This record gives sequence, C-alpha cells and structure tokens, in this order.
Amino acid sequence: MLLQKLRHVFAGGEPERYLLPDTALPAFMEHCHKRIGEAYFRTPRNTITAFINLLAVLEQNPGVDCGSCSARSPWSRTPVRPETAMPMNSPASGSDPASGSFGLLEERIRRWVYDSGWTELRDAQERAIPPILKGEQDIIIAASTASGKTEAAFLPILTRMLANPGSLVIAVFPLVALINDQWGRLEQLCERLEVPVTPWHGDISSGPKKRFLKSPEGCLLITPESLEALLMGRGHALAGIFSKLLCVVVDELHSFIGAERGRQLQSLLHRIERALGRRVQRIGLSATLGDMALAERYLRSDAAFRCRPS
Repeated sequence: MLLQKLRHVFAGGEPERYLLPDTALPAFMEHCHKRIGEAYFRTPRNTITAFINLLAVLEQNPGVDCGSCSARSPWSRTPVRPETAMPMNSPASGSDPASGSFGLLEERIRRWVYDSGWTELRDAQERAIPPILKGEQDIIIAASTASGKTEAAFLPILTRMLANPGSLVIAVFPLVALINDQWGRLEQLCERLEVPVTPWHGDISSGPKKRFLKSPEGCLLITPESLEALLMGRGHALAGIFSKLLCVVVDELHSFIGAERGRQLQSLLHRIERALGRRVQRIGLSATLGDMALAERYLRSDAAFRCRPS
C-alpha cells in the first residue's frame, strides 16, 4: 500500500504516468529483501528512499524496460554516485579526507558521536564539515542510501547553530513520512544540545507551530506545500521569522529536479532570500543524481549567486 501511494504521488496522481506496473511492486520488495536483507526495511525511511530513488532513475532513463522482474530488473543496476560532498562548482577532492575535520565539530557533538559507537566518520561526512561550517558555498552531498547523509549535513550545521544562539535551519522534505522519520532521528541529538526540532505539516497540531512562530529557532522540518502556506500566511513577518536563518537543507534533491514541485521550491527559496536581503546557504542531499551539473543549476539557478571554486 505504501509503495502504491508513493508511485501515485510521484506520477502526479495520473495513473497513465506510472513508471512501474503493479506486478513490479512486490518484485521490488522481494529483490531488496534478498539483496540487502530484512533489517533494511525496519525503518520506513529506507524503504521510501530506495523506492523513490528507483522511480527517479526510471524517470531519467525512460528507455529502461521494467516489465521484467528478473535479476536483470532496473533496481539491480540502479546507478549510484560514489559518496561525495561537493561545494557547488568545485571539483571533488582526490585526496583522503583529513581526520582534522572531526575536531571542527562542537565538543558535545563529538561526544555524541563517540557515545553512538562510531569509530570514524564516512568520507562524505568528513568532506562536508569544512564548507558547511564556513557557510559561504552551496553544497550537494551525494552518497548511497543509508550512508549518513543526514549526519553529514547536520553535524556541522548544529555546530554552527550552537555558535549562533537562537539561529534557525529549514529542512525541506518531499514527503511527510520522511519528516516524521527524521524528527525522531534528529531529536536524539538535538535534545542533548537543547536545540528544538519542529515538524511542520498538516498532521501536526497548532501547539508546536505557535511555539515556533513565537520563538523561530532550531530545526524546522517542512514540506514545500507547508512552507508556501507559512510564507503566504506570514508574508509581512518573513524577515523577522527567518532573520537568523543559517541554511536550507533540501532532502531527496533529485525528486525535485525537473518537477513542478521543484519549481515551486525554487520560488520559495528565492522569496525567503529576497525577504532577508541576503543569500542563504543551500545544502542538497541525494542518493540518486545522474547529472551533478544539472543538480547544481537547480539548487542555485541564479548564476550571479552560484558559488565559485575556492
């Protein structure tokens, strides 16, 4: 049922645009179970992310025959970019990540990493820390599913937030289910740091929303539609609400590229920056990006503000 709804939403509610037939849905689950294991499906985020990634790949490759559910099915050969954290328009580093990046994180965050049993940071996490801390460039973190992209973004973001009390970060998600999943993950760390996390969508009561508007700080987890409603309802107060906005995180970046919701999101980000009168760092997360240059242009379409190599 979940996969059917995701397929329907991805197709814009038009059955004739479905990228997969009904028979392919159980085949997808069976393939992943055999190839990855049952533990992969214990959190809804993994299932949702993997399926959306598949749909995105099929959409970008319309010639792929997905009628067969054999071992040669499209999900057994889905291209995934290697882990990388790239400043926009900057070449990927060919050197090993410096272990010193970990030392740039705030002490309580480093302690959380140790307490979580991590023995090291992954490549994307190491490489994302310096440019996110500087806040001068837009960043795209492209890494495989379940590779720690969320931590790659939020460990340095939270370090910046702790250095700037009362600051705010907006995280935009394509689905409410992803917001609910990330809410639980981020709260484990943010509660220790005393950084509020506010999910904002139609299923959330008015209480948390009112508290956020009264004190707009911490991590705001929201969909494009809810963000637009917020901007429309509080247009006169945007500069005040987002005055301490440090950055905007766009989760599942590939799902917005070339889509109507993607153009909607671009407009919303532009409106926020226009209200603030300054550029706000944008951080894109994705496990499926076939064209990095296209993703860069989407995340920052205005060439006058697009980041240059450092």
